[in-house]
Amino acid sequence: MPRYFFDVFDGGGSRDDEGTELADAEHSRRKAVRLAGRISGGDARHRMRARLLPGGGGTTAAR
Repeated sequence: MPRYFFDVFDGGGSRDDEGTELADAEHSRRKAVRLAGRISGGDARHRMRARLLPGGGGTTAAR
């Protein structure tokens, strides 16, 4: 299963170094939406990026 990493940027930023194994990009998008809602509490200063690292490479899956 692919591993997705959810980075949060809110001024200082927080990089997800552990990641989460999910079935596909759609599951990643759903998780990112849930996490963004929880983390931001409606504050537009918070941004999230989901990264997919297939085979050790890095690709941004969603912003």
